This record gives sequence, structure tokens and C-alpha cells, in this order.
Amino acid sequence: GTVPHASGRVLRDGVPSPGEYVAGWIKRGPTGVIGSNRSCAKETVASLIEDAPLLARRPAAEDPLVVLRAWGLRPVEWDGWLSIERAEAALGRSLGRGPVKIPDWPGLLAAARGQEG
Repeated sequence: GTVPHASGRVLRDGVPSPGEYVAGWIKRGPTGVIGSNRSCAKETVASLIEDAPLLARRPAAEDPLVVLRAWGLRPVEWDGWLSIERAEAALGRSLGRGPVKIPDWPGLLAAARGQEG
């Protein structure tokens, strides 16, 4: 799935949520190449820069990891992301090529948690 957005600004109930942005696959789905990611990120960064003066005045929110865990979620942190990269590299090696993206949530989460997919 993807996150609803307008020019990279996350939408909640159709309204931009201040300070929340998306880029890449979570924004447009698991498609494209490096060039797609670059133009996608440029659009989101342009929105962020446009919003920056208002964002600077907002009080700092709670630590997002604390909030996510309080909601009963298990966020993937840096070590998990590195595990996904290793799993994608291993998948590519098994096919005789470079890294191959894991295209589904169950596979990504299994890789992040160091489990077989």
C-alpha cells in the first residue's frame, strides 16, 4: 500500500498533516528506478521547504518510536533496515545478480526481524 499524500504531504482524512511527509515506495508504490526516487524526493522536499517556516514554530512532538510502541506497533529501526538490505543482497546473489527488492510487507518485516521470508 501507499500513504495518501498531496505532493509528499501526508493526508489524514484528506487534510495535510503538518510535519508528515512521504517519498519513495511508500508514496507511490514499489515501482520505478533511481531516477523515479530522485524526482519523487524532490517533490516532497519542495513541499517540506515550503512548509518549513510554519513547522519551525511548532512545539516538538513526543519521540515517534515511543508513540508508535504505545499504539502497539513494532517499528522497524535502523538495524532492521540493514537486515532488509542484507536479505535483498542475498536474494540477488541467489539469482546471480545485484540486490533484489523484497516487494511485500510480510517479506520485508520478516527480513527486518531476521527471519526467513
